[in-house]
Amino acid sequence: MLLLKLIQSLIKALDSEGTPGQLAAGLALGSILGLTPLWNLHNAVVLALIIVLNVSLAGAILGWALFVPVGFLLDPAFDWIGRTLLLDTRALRPLWTAGMRLP
Repeated sequence: MLLLKLIQSLIKALDSEGTPGQLAAGLALGSILGLTPLWNLHNAVVLALIIVLNVSLAGAILGWALFVPVGFLLDPAFDWIGRTLLLDTRALRPLWTAGMRLP
C-alpha cells in the first residue's frame, strides 16, 4: 500500500509543471532529510532551502520517504565506520580528549 502511494507520488511529481532540475533538487534535499535525525537545526535549514529555492515539494517528500528506511538500515554500518575510523584510532585520541585534560 505504501509502495503504491510512493509510486503514485512519483508519477504526480514527474507529471507536474516543474522542471526536471526542480524535481531532482527536491529529491536531493528530501534525501538529506531522510538520512539525518528529524528534530534538529540542520533539518530546519534544509526545509527552509526547500521553500526558498522553489524546488519540487512532492520530490522532497518522496526523497524523504525513500531515504528514511535507508538511513535506518545503514545506521549500524555508519556507527561502525565512525567508531573504527574516528573514535578508536590511537592517532586521533588526543584530538578527542584534549578538552578533558585538567590543568
